[in-house]
Amino acid sequence: MKVQKFDGVNANAVLAEMVMQTALLARVVCHWDEHSFASPWQNRVAGWCVSHFKRHGKAPRGGIRSYFEEWAAHAPEDEARAAEQFLAGLSDQRERNGKMDAGLAADLAAKEWAKVRLAHMTSRISAYVDAGQVDKAEAMVTAHRKVELGTGGWINPLTDDEACRRVFDKKRLEPLFSYPGVLGKFFHGHFIRSSLVAFLAGEKAGKSYWFLDITLTALRARLKVAYFDCGDMTQEQANERIQVRVARHPIRSDDEDNWPYTVRIPTKVRPVVGEGIPEVEWQEETFARALDYNVATKARRQEVELLKLKDPQTFRMDNYPSGTVSVNDLRSRLSGYAHEGFHADVIIIDYADILAPIDRRENRRDQYDTTWKALRALSQELHCLVVTATQASRESYKAHTVRKHHISEDKRKNSHLLSLFTISATEDEKESQLCRLTCEYWRNGKPPPPVYVGGCLPLALPATASAWVKEKKRKEKTDGQ
Repeated sequence: MKVQKFDGVNANAVLAEMVMQTALLARVVCHWDEHSFASPWQNRVAGWCVSHFKRHGKAPRGGIRSYFEEWAAHAPEDEARAAEQFLAGLSDQRERNGKMDAGLAADLAAKEWAKVRLAHMTSRISAYVDAGQVDKAEAMVTAHRKVELGTGGWINPLTDDEACRRVFDKKRLEPLFSYPGVLGKFFHGHFIRSSLVAFLAGEKAGKSYWFLDITLTALRARLKVAYFDCGDMTQEQANERIQVRVARHPIRSDDEDNWPYTVRIPTKVRPVVGEGIPEVEWQEETFARALDYNVATKARRQEVELLKLKDPQTFRMDNYPSGTVSVNDLRSRLSGYAHEGFHADVIIIDYADILAPIDRRENRRDQYDTTWKALRALSQELHCLVVTATQASRESYKAHTVRKHHISEDKRKNSHLLSLFTISATEDEKESQLCRLTCEYWRNGKPPPPVYVGGCLPLALPATASAWVKEKKRKEKTDGQ
């Protein structure tokens, strides 16, 4: 019989979560059997976890050592050594896993266990076929059922206590990361797992700068980020903004490239009631020359030390020419990442409107709707936050504030979102380095009031100060009026 080889990256990730997560054990305890993992020692550790949960109703966590010590005295040496190495590196494994929730861990378990079961089944079917027992081979194929633990698994909401307990688990709606000040209150509750969030604005309104800001904010919260630039910028252009942001040093000055170059960084915004532009306090910084490789490298190394990014399994950026990749292509890419042990908590897609259609036979509007449905499914299936953007229509150029009815191509995009933020700015506000963020839609509650945000784009900083908008409501013309 052919010996099957298994990559233990995801298996060990699942096993580590079984040791530590009660919520995961509650999902998998009825589906696990003593042959679910490829290695005997993995099944042994998983068995301890399942037994402990059945007896005590919780994960064993540190108590797993007592099970090991009792077993190791009479265990096969190679199995005991492998289990010992796993337990010794448990904290490191969980750090590599990041903030993996029970849903994602259950999906990983389903895939790993299905892989093992299919390998065993394939071997037995082959043996039956070789022995001429075709009826038994066919019976095995017919009896096979897919392992369902995470997304897609059924529950009975009236009798499943654990499923109901998850509804009231406050961690389910906890933000993955937060911002300081007024902007933090504005964004609170929006950046959560299994959600699709979008920014709506016209061209050159700063959407990509916000994606960069969200990326670094998430990294500083010890999250894993996958960043896909799908044609808005080349790899060098996207990376340039990252280098500028990390170094807080401009790479170019004005149109004539004059140096020294002074930038103004907003430190406080004081809105006025009525029609006036907010008062902005500034901090000025002067730079003698453009950002170069040496300065950027020093700053980059300091950032790596701050974020503990020596492990590349924290941040990955991919760049593709416009219109060459679809959501399905990104899903395949993320599947490859997962095989390597990288499970993204946050996925940034810059931006959805320039993704290739999933089905080119559909009409243009349906292509957009299919793409946004697939983005929503991506956030649900991978239990991650997906952040993207969409372009505003031509009518938005005349509007004081970009609204959800200014969404381009197909308004059905809105129906797939948890939150929709718009970016607006008059010419006077742009002159003061200000924009207004408005939450046009929030599935989980009443949208917060709009907020002024001051930033310094020459340093790739879209948000350095914020304040609530206090101006009077104004009537705006809607489409067709």
